[in-house]
Amino acid sequence: LEGIHTGSVFALVASLCYLFSGAAPGTYAMVFLVGLAVLVCIFRQAYLQKGFGAAIFCTAIGMFAYELAVFAIGLFLGLTQLQRITGFCLTAALSLIAVPILYPVVLSIGSLGGGSWRE
Repeated sequence: LEGIHTGSVFALVASLCYLFSGAAPGTYAMVFLVGLAVLVCIFRQAYLQKGFGAAIFCTAIGMFAYELAVFAIGLFLGLTQLQRITGFCLTAALSLIAVPILYPVVLSIGSLGGGSWRE
């Protein structure tokens, strides 16, 4: 929501927290999260207006791309089977339920500090 510079730093910190929590499927998850966040942010800035609809749309793109990338790595490594792709897509869809709840929180965090923090 705040641009590519702030978004990429936030994605890096969030992916590190995810990695060190033990819930990440592997270290490649960190690369996927940061890379996809940057790509989705560039897409939003180039083609969409800042707002709730754009946030939902871009989050959906990022969630599904992340889950499909993790699925592809798992399939390549022999850790999953092709029949489980619906489970990965369902995980992404269920994760999107949190977006409308977290959107006001993200906007509030973005407004902290005023203009001097954005210089």
